[in-house]
Amino acid sequence: MYKSLLRPILFSFNPETAHKITFKTLEILRRIPLVCPLIRLGHCYSHPSLERDIFGVHFKNPVGISAGIDCDGLFYNDLGNFGPGFVEIGTLTNAPQSGNEKPRWLRLKGRKAFVNNFGHANQGVRQAISNIQQNPPREDLVVIANIGKNNETPAEKAVEDIDRAYTLIYDFSDIVVVNMLDTDMKYLAEIIDRITTIRRFNDHNNPILIKLPPDLSRDQIDLAVHTVLSFGIDGLVVSGSTYNLDQTGCTMPHGELTGAPVFEHSLETVKYVYEKSQKLIPIIVSGGISTPEQAQQMLDNGAALIEVHTALSFEGPSLIKKILKHLVAVDKQRNPEKYSKKKKKK
Repeated sequence: MYKSLLRPILFSFNPETAHKITFKTLEILRRIPLVCPLIRLGHCYSHPSLERDIFGVHFKNPVGISAGIDCDGLFYNDLGNFGPGFVEIGTLTNAPQSGNEKPRWLRLKGRKAFVNNFGHANQGVRQAISNIQQNPPREDLVVIANIGKNNETPAEKAVEDIDRAYTLIYDFSDIVVVNMLDTDMKYLAEIIDRITTIRRFNDHNNPILIKLPPDLSRDQIDLAVHTVLSFGIDGLVVSGSTYNLDQTGCTMPHGELTGAPVFEHSLETVKYVYEKSQKLIPIIVSGGISTPEQAQQMLDNGAALIEVHTALSFEGPSLIKKILKHLVAVDKQRNPEKYSKKKKKK
């Protein structure tokens, strides 16, 4: 139904308008009795082989929804109705910001891709906390908060900016991701030192992940992995997106390419980070996954968890269930003895 009916309607609008329509619809649907349980009934899929314990956190499955969809922590429960094991909210900044000038979001229909120059528009970390307090996450849904510096914050003040956002959001999410997208990587060690110090003074030890920006050189990745391992950071988020728009025919002068075209680049980056870290640090991969087979490839090549984003617009929310069923089918094929033993016990 999504591809034949809903997608043509949404694709008749520009991406930002389509996004607003989608989430306004979800807001209306949540108020109608029985609709949310029916959505969960049609989209959620569970199996013991899908469960993961990573970063000291239990995930009901390894498929999540990446940051950039629920920018203010308003819709994670609605998105959770479609079956992900986790939802990443944000990017949240210390102060509210309106983002870059429009148009800032371009759909490349034939390539199943977007070019995004959104600029982390959000209402600020304090508003996100208020939203979370008013609508607490369901128990089976892991909520990850993605934080970054404000666009107008000078590079040398990035540490203080991220420090404030981290201190505020710490108690209101299961995991915090520090997004280095708009922050000079030379400040990575100082940022990690500051936030791990803050964490030591808390009663509970929430995981901290670092999201690497796109298009890092191998030397930059090597240094980032070394820094993360040295400070005992819990994990990495690896983005497969790219700022290289040369082959897209894109009319926007700047932006980040996401979606199907970046899959191979994303896969190679995950492989490299996995090997460079000597398989010591769990990786979430975000970027390029459009099919169940691609999701399996990412998990087979070093990803502990995967995120979808752009593909949801092109394939629909049922993609999550398709991925999960495929992962179980592959596990059954690879480990038949595990399933035959269960049958004998019955």
